[in-house]
Amino acid sequence: MHAYLVRALGEISVFETIKGEQTRTMLDNAFKNHRSLLDRHAAASGSALRIDQGTRKITASIAEIVMSLQFHDITRQTVVTDRLVERLRDLITSLHDINKAIRTMLSELCDLGGSLVRDTEDAATHTAVHREIETALNGVRQTLAGIIDNARKRNPGALLEASSPFFAAIDRLYTMESERAIHLRHLEASSGSRD
Repeated sequence: MHAYLVRALGEISVFETIKGEQTRTMLDNAFKNHRSLLDRHAAASGSALRIDQGTRKITASIAEIVMSLQFHDITRQTVVTDRLVERLRDLITSLHDINKAIRTMLSELCDLGGSLVRDTEDAATHTAVHREIETALNGVRQTLAGIIDNARKRNPGALLEASSPFFAAIDRLYTMESERAIHLRHLEASSGSRD
């Protein structure tokens, strides 16, 4: 048993030595892996730092570009707005001129309308006078025809007829010239009565 114990102790010692070496190898490998991870982490951190710095530079450049674009956009909008305001002022001036011209035309149309109304009233008056004269002449003609009829009844030998030269003379007297003269006298009389 002793030999068995010595042998078991020898095996345990060998086993411990093997396991110690394996453990040491595993620790060395773990240490190397840890060192490699630290190196990689340092490299990644450096890369991350460089990426971060690059990102900051890009962000600053983008901010400058945006500000420049905004400045150019504001400048362009100002130029466009100034041109638009100038064109709108020209348009408003033109519209005022057109409005004045329309007011002048409307005033002239009102004056012309008043003149046309007065001329129409005068024409209506002249037409009424002409109708009154015609009615009066027809009344005279009918009265004369009645007188002739009565004269024929009383004096059958009389040569007076409705188409006699007497009526022809009345028709000739009522010519355009005499009509004009009658109208002028009537206008003068009506103008005198209006004043």
